[in-house]
Amino acid sequence: RGLFHCDLHPGNIFFDPHDEGRMALLDFGLIGEISENERSRICTFFVAALSGEVDIALEIFRKYFVVRHNGAWDDPAVVDAFNRDMRPVFQHHYVDSETWDVSRLIHDYELVFAKYNLQGTAVWASIE
Repeated sequence: RGLFHCDLHPGNIFFDPHDEGRMALLDFGLIGEISENERSRICTFFVAALSGEVDIALEIFRKYFVVRHNGAWDDPAVVDAFNRDMRPVFQHHYVDSETWDVSRLIHDYELVFAKYNLQGTAVWASIE
């Protein structure tokens, strides 16, 4: 199992200008623990999303980071509709955007989740 920082923002990142820009993370008051499989899935998701492989990122996201309620993924029409609604969110936040607005990203996720009565897994909640 591995640990990760749950409160990563500019105030918790320090660059030492006297040591070739060496980076240090500060304030480990909030940390999470994930398995090797979870870490691999998270990395694969972000590599796909940030590389513009939106369909692959959507499949990973839906399979590993969304709680399935009432057989939500049993109906191909629901899967297609969910993908259609999430695709522009992924495209905007992971591919097209120059900056990362985490609060807007979470808001956009929550709008789609609410439409389908879904929620993120505990792993997803800890990294968003």
